[in-house]
Amino acid sequence: MSNIRYTQEFKEEAIRLIRNRAESVISLSKRLCATTNTLYRWDKESKIELI
Repeated sequence: MSNIRYTQEFKEEAIRLIRNRAESVISLSKRLCATTNTLYRWDKESKIELI
């Protein structure tokens, strides 16, 4: 398993795409080369930070 580091800007853009429902998370994960679990985790963590 690789240990890829993503920039904060990359994560924010991925979260924006998830929330805008621009495409499915599965499709996004393939296009962005990030797992679906990673994308869901970023989304969840960003919601927690807003509280």
